[in-house]
Order: sequence, then C-alpha cells, then structure tokens
Amino acid sequence: MTTTERKPESSPGPWALEPDHRPGMEWNIHIVLEENPDMRVCFMSTGPQSEANAELIVRACNAWFDIEQLKARVCELESGQ
Repeated sequence: MTTTERKPESSPGPWALEPDHRPGMEWNIHIVLEENPDMRVCFMSTGPQSEANAELIVRACNAWFDIEQLKARVCELESGQ
C-alpha cells in the first residue's frame, strides 16, 4: 500500500470480551463488537494471563477511537476553530 492509498476503515467500537465457557474451549476468548456480536475476533491463549491480555487488547481498541477524537479536537484548536 502506498502512502496515498487509503486504509480500510475499522469497525466502530466499542469492543467487549466474550469468554468461551464450552468444555475444552477455555483458551478461546472472543473479542466482539458490542453492537454486532457476530462481528468478532478470536483471541486464543493459554495460561493465567489470557483473559487479562485479551482485556488489554479490548481496552486499546476502544481507546483508539477516543484518541482519534482528541487528535481531531487538538487540530481544530490549533487551527483556531
């Protein structure tokens, strides 16, 4: 992708965790779009930190939208609008 090409837009948040409680699937944690739970990313991990790691991913994704809004507001303020 060149710098002039536009990246595809991401799905709007917020995102949430949906652990998979089926037997044998404890390592499977779904990261779902709250407004459309069929839109999901599957995070697979084993170990005691698995859910905490998935939560960090969700928090980072959700924070991205706030950061983008803040950046836009800073640009407005800098331009005197």
